[in-house]
Amino acid sequence: MQSKDIYSGERPQSRGPLGDDPALALERAWADMQRRGRRIAILYGAGFFLATLLVIALAFVYQDRMRQASLRAEESALESPWSSSPSIPLDPRSLLIASEWASHRTSHPPPVDVPINANAIKEAALHMALAEQAVRREKFDEAEREYGETLKIFPRAQGIHWMIGELKRRQGDFAGAAAAYRTEVQEGGNVPPAILNDLGVAEIQLGQLELAEEHLRRATYAREPYLPAFFNLGLAYLQQKKLQKAAESFQVFVEAQPSNHVAALVYAKVLMDLERWDEAAEVLEAALAQQPTSPDISFRLAEALAHGDDKKRALGALYYACRQVEAKHAMARLAKPAFDSLRNERAFQSLLKALTDALPPELPASAPPQPTPP
Repeated sequence: MQSKDIYSGERPQSRGPLGDDPALALERAWADMQRRGRRIAILYGAGFFLATLLVIALAFVYQDRMRQASLRAEESALESPWSSSPSIPLDPRSLLIASEWASHRTSHPPPVDVPINANAIKEAALHMALAEQAVRREKFDEAEREYGETLKIFPRAQGIHWMIGELKRRQGDFAGAAAAYRTEVQEGGNVPPAILNDLGVAEIQLGQLELAEEHLRRATYAREPYLPAFFNLGLAYLQQKKLQKAAESFQVFVEAQPSNHVAALVYAKVLMDLERWDEAAEVLEAALAQQPTSPDISFRLAEALAHGDDKKRALGALYYACRQVEAKHAMARLAKPAFDSLRNERAFQSLLKALTDALPPELPASAPPQPTPP
């Protein structure tokens, strides 16, 4: 039997499933697995990308169809008998006229001479749109006429008298505004607290404080209380010298809107009239944190602190306030009786001297006029 030369260059026969070189076979198997893995990853990535594109395309198609449907609805709303009229954007408040039709179905029989049909709704909507355009041009008489035409179509339309009242108010006719608001309130139903608030404000302007108090209280007792009504109710109480009730109403408003420094000043003044000095100082310090450059808040805070036992804090607030105004205005503020308790303090006297030195010298009455520099 011939022996085979192992140096002849011929590759020996495989003696197993991995061949004569197991390491090389494993390397080839691993490379093959990597190629298959890359193919699978590419396929999955391509599938995900295509699915994403499909979802985006469907979303665009859906949005376009919704936009077209909305445009068709708007076009049909202004069809005949006004097909030749230009398209007029409607204010959302115009839709209040739809409540007229609902009220006819639920509580009132429709008037015989006012048919409830699509044409009537279209005509009323057109008058409302024309009225709102007139308001934007500040043509208030024209707007009121258009609102009146709407009321001829739907006499019990909710919100129209409120809009007429707003026109009157903007023209300074508070009596006319109050009359329009009252008509809206007397229509019955669930009256929005904002209408009651506006009616109360108009009645305050007219001096009808008891009526204002009644309507503003109703606005604060609503299911969703109207926040400005608390402040306006406080004003009505204040004009009637009902300081305790005024303080309670102002407190609700200021706690809900701590950044409103004007309301905080009014509230603090009422507390000071009630001689609740510490509470007034707390309110004013919070307001001063919101408006640190307000001299009115600073002087009022110094006044409240001057009635307490902490003279050092009062003088500090006074120094801070005087730095925010001219010397002559600061001297006028310091002359108030509220600061009598501080006049014997050395710091107060030093402040007075500094302000006096800062004042310009006054010319005597007989002094000749000074020449004007060229």
